[in-house]
Amino acid sequence: APVTLSSSAPIVTNETPSEGIAGKAYTYQIAATNSPASYSVKGKLPKGLKVDQTTGLISGTLAEGSAGSYTVTLKAYNGRGAGMADVTFTVK
Repeated sequence: APVTLSSSAPIVTNETPSEGIAGKAYTYQIAATNSPASYSVKGKLPKGLKVDQTTGLISGTLAEGSAGSYTVTLKAYNGRGAGMADVTFTVK
């Protein structure tokens, strides 16, 4: 039988996040192949950001005093499994 996209776990395809600035709004989309049904982040996002588990959008206003580097694992899930990728958010 032909292989369909949904027969594979997601593969997270994100690039390095753009730099954020403390006190400013920020958005970042978790991108993945194979029709993910939900998303999550493992690790500590910069303060003020949260992930929408349905859409994979990470958004919020970066907290004052949140400068630094934050390495997290992006995860995307479907019925076949999960895909993961580590990215580092940098806040100035």
